[in-house]
Amino acid sequence: MILAAHQQPTWEYWENYVNTELGLSATAASGSQWYEKGDGVDPSDSEYAYQVDAKFTEKASRSVSVKEWTQLSNLARMAGKKFALPLRLWPRGTIAPTDLVVISFEDFADLVEKAKRWESNA
Repeated sequence: MILAAHQQPTWEYWENYVNTELGLSATAASGSQWYEKGDGVDPSDSEYAYQVDAKFTEKASRSVSVKEWTQLSNLARMAGKKFALPLRLWPRGTIAPTDLVVISFEDFADLVEKAKRWESNA
C-alpha cells in the first residue's frame, strides 16, 4: 500500500486503532523501551486489563512462535496484565484486512464462561 507523505505507515494505523478500540494507553516508542513493552496497555487494575502487541503484515499469513508468545506474555504477566496479540493480515491487492486476536485458551475460556453467565443473568 502506497501512502502519501503526510500519512502514517499502515502498522501505525493498526496500533492506534487497537489502542483506541480497546481503550488502551499507547506505550512509549511502540514498546521498544525496556521499561515499557507492548504497543498498548490498560492502566486499570481490572482482572481483564490487557497489554497488547499489535502486528501488521501485507502477507497472507503470519506465524506466532512459542518463543515470541512466551516472551510477550511473560512481560505482560510481570506487569500484572493479560496478553493479547492483535493481528491485521492485509495482503496486497485485497480490499479489506482480516483482523484477528490471539489470546491464550485459558483467557478465551474465561471470557466465554463470563459472557454466558452475564447473558443468562440479563
